[in-house]
Amino acid sequence: MDEESKLEVGPVIELGVIDGADRGTRHLHRPSYGSFGDEVRSLQTRLNTSDDGKFGSGTKKMLTVVEITAGSGASTGIYSRHREEILGFDIFGN
Repeated sequence: MDEESKLEVGPVIELGVIDGADRGTRHLHRPSYGSFGDEVRSLQTRLNTSDDGKFGSGTKKMLTVVEITAGSGASTGIYSRHREEILGFDIFGN
């Protein structure tokens, strides 16, 4: 492989956990377009949309509609702990 075709990879930043206000440790989750798994499936169930566990355009659209309807501020289409508190979906199993 010649020098021009090599891909340089920078340092990996681990975002595994953050300190919560309660001094405990919480995982940092932000399901968004392209995410998949059980949390996405739970979110899809709460959104009354296809629950295949894949966060695609349909899930993003429904989340955006719910965000706007709930008056939760800016509609991002990204599910976060902040959205969890506003919408009360209990996806992360607090």
